[in-house]
Amino acid sequence: MRKVLRPLPPLLLLLVVLGPGELYARTGPAQPPVGGVLPPSRQLHHVALIRRSGCEAYERVAEEFRGRVPAVVRILPVHDSTLVVLRQLRPKLVFAVGQSAFELALKSTAVPILHVLVYHNPPAGGEAPPDPTGAPLAIPSRVPPKNVLDLFRLIRPNIRHIAVLHGSSSSQAMEAARQAAGPLGLQLLPLLARSPAQAIDLLRRMRPGEASGQPTGKIGGVWLLTDLQILTPQVLQYALRVQFSRGLPLVGATRRQVEQGALLAVDLEPHALGQQAASIANQILAGVPRKKISVSVGKTRICVNRGAAQTLGVPLALLRSAGAELVE
Repeated sequence: MRKVLRPLPPLLLLLVVLGPGELYARTGPAQPPVGGVLPPSRQLHHVALIRRSGCEAYERVAEEFRGRVPAVVRILPVHDSTLVVLRQLRPKLVFAVGQSAFELALKSTAVPILHVLVYHNPPAGGEAPPDPTGAPLAIPSRVPPKNVLDLFRLIRPNIRHIAVLHGSSSSQAMEAARQAAGPLGLQLLPLLARSPAQAIDLLRRMRPGEASGQPTGKIGGVWLLTDLQILTPQVLQYALRVQFSRGLPLVGATRRQVEQGALLAVDLEPHALGQQAASIANQILAGVPRKKISVSVGKTRICVNRGAAQTLGVPLALLRSAGAELVE
């Protein structure tokens, strides 16, 4: 009895004749997915990710980014030798995490640069070199000042005056904070420092019962704006002394500062930041015009030092109700 062979299914027949690679090339999507790039089997990109090693937040951003970009992502340190690697690699995109990584990326061959957690742009000490591919694309790294001011009012309902330590590189951030403070009925006392030594001196001469131009005003807290020129470990340590010796809540700029003793900080959530950066990078690699790429402030988080809150008499229940994460 002769066996009757059934026709092979069309897809299986194509696999036999063409092979899986050729079949995908002929039947795969001609256009990349929305907001993404073609799979590596179709189109291979190289992306350079520069970050300073040893920083937990940077590592979290890099990890999330690397897992969401369908490309060969080369993670590089902040080192002069990285410039040589970049010239050899010739990546389609450079993703810089942090100020030092961004300044290094600006010295490399002109390629699209995406950067985050960069607070001074252009960097202090010089102008950025000409970039024929367009200005670097920044993910905003400063949280909306109102987010911080609302927390001051939450922990100190009667607060009216807040001292804000900043440097010349963060003058624009200081002005934005001042504009946000007005509608909230708050007055900010700017402590403009040109050096770390001057920052410590300004904190030392500050009196809780005095406010600039307001003899009867009372400073109810201290806010450290992120300024890499003045916010050294020594300045932070002195600010912590002020917090505990004078009973003034200290609001820092990062979770790391909260871990070291500051009462609280509002910063960007690293994993969400890496996801946002990956989405933008995928659009750049897919050829989406720069003007059509939407960039906004990412997801923020509130970190609170439990010990500092208990010492200062700040109700933890209030902060937890605001979504704060407690740090021991």
